[in-house]
Amino acid sequence: MGVVVSSWTGPALAASSERDRQQDLYLQGYAAAVVEREFSLRATSLRVEQGVVHIEAAHLGVEEKTRIRQALGAISGVRGVEIHEPASPPLPAIQPTAGDQTAAQEQPSAETDESDIAPKVTTTLPSGAAPLPAGSGADEVLKRLFPTEKLYQPMLADPRWPHFSASYNYYTQAPHGQSVGAVSFGETFAFWHNDAPFGGRWSPVIQAGVFAIFDLSAPSLDLVNSDYFVALGSSHRWDDFSALLRIYHQSSHIGDEFLIRNGVTRVNLTYEVIDLKLSYDLTDQWRVYGGGGWLFDQEPEDLKAWLTQMGVEYRGPAIFFDGLGRPVAAVDVQMAQEHDWEPGVSVRTGVQIESPRSTRKILLLIEYYHGHSPNGQFYPAIVEYLGFGVHFYF
Repeated sequence: MGVVVSSWTGPALAASSERDRQQDLYLQGYAAAVVEREFSLRATSLRVEQGVVHIEAAHLGVEEKTRIRQALGAISGVRGVEIHEPASPPLPAIQPTAGDQTAAQEQPSAETDESDIAPKVTTTLPSGAAPLPAGSGADEVLKRLFPTEKLYQPMLADPRWPHFSASYNYYTQAPHGQSVGAVSFGETFAFWHNDAPFGGRWSPVIQAGVFAIFDLSAPSLDLVNSDYFVALGSSHRWDDFSALLRIYHQSSHIGDEFLIRNGVTRVNLTYEVIDLKLSYDLTDQWRVYGGGGWLFDQEPEDLKAWLTQMGVEYRGPAIFFDGLGRPVAAVDVQMAQEHDWEPGVSVRTGVQIESPRSTRKILLLIEYYHGHSPNGQFYPAIVEYLGFGVHFYF
């Protein structure tokens, strides 16, 4: 009986092993095609072993890793996605033979349309900033131009991070109305990325934004204050560490109707700042950041120059809306020499709605703030509010 089992088990196991190998080769080609189409990243190799996709890639942030894991994990047959830093031991890529390539290309998938099947197995990805096929000089430019991923991620609880948002805030302490609508319009735009001189990735960026508040209890919903912000900067990423160096201008303007109705004294607040922000991803869920800035060319001229900022953020696992939403929470603390280093504390928590196929996100957040007003005209006043906001990041 033992001899009979042995004589039949050997070929069966060999056939099963060969089927697993063909499946891995198929998934390897499919995953490589997804990575090449969907993502701009520094990847040097990709392999699949027993249904687990292994990618070797340098200087990826938490957001990029999450999107890659979600996109590849959605492929039928993929059991897991592992992202390795290049410092790890080299990953032995599967070397397909001519027969393997044919079998991998022709293997059908019950859940995949034939037009989506990768035309060939690709085990090695180009080392450029975006893995495009080798070609003309124009290809080399295109793979670095207008990256979708941000090397320095937005600071979610920062009241003056440029992005699109709309919030309702109820002020328990303020020099203006209690019922306030707050809106912002802005974005961070990266127009190039490449290798940084001292390792990692580098991208010049421009930021612009408008931040405005309205008195919702006024008969004509008076514009109370608007702040205008524009910055030129340079963002960098080294694995889990990132930095943003920028110089920016901010000026504040009070609303005419609010000025006439309340007879307040207008303050012409305008200044330039050079600042540096440093960020570190402790885990896939936790991030900390901090930095400081220095004012110059300020008006009023007696504004003191030094600023500091620090914060912590949490992004939980994608557990809401069939994996399209995750819990988020963030705390941002800012202090200024002008205010004798008294902290302004911003707290936000809620749900982030996202897609692995896009960098765009919608955040539904409960918001709390206490400290000196972030609304330029009223910077000397202590304010406190609680509210709800919808925030859009592109």
